[in-house]
Amino acid sequence: SANRGADSIAALGMGGRGGPDGAVGTWAREREFVSALDSVLERASESRLKALADMAVADERSAYKVVVKALDRACRKAGGDATSKLNLLFACSEVARRSRQQHGKHAKYGERQAPLISSLLEGVADTAAQDKARRLL
Repeated sequence: SANRGADSIAALGMGGRGGPDGAVGTWAREREFVSALDSVLERASESRLKALADMAVADERSAYKVVVKALDRACRKAGGDATSKLNLLFACSEVARRSRQQHGKHAKYGERQAPLISSLLEGVADTAAQDKARRLL
């Protein structure tokens, strides 16, 4: 039947459009990833960054849209907090580099994160300039 494929996809945690939270797709490890991302935003240690990138790259084919959306959401949530934005930049960089190492030219994260990385770089630079101006006053 036509629903058999959709049922098996849903059972794998890779559902289609229009999930209950409006997500484009779902991923079985999404909550675990978001929790790890929250801890990276607090403190970007090498072990936390590695764990985050390992999750994102291990399930890259099914999870890349969810991962990029979670990173975008974290950027909006960070607001003007330079430390969080810098930690998020480290996370994006680690995910993109690990993806490129494991998947070569088929890596999905580098190109899809380019706008976010540009935005983070601008945000960190703007915040640093504002901090410097405040210290001069």
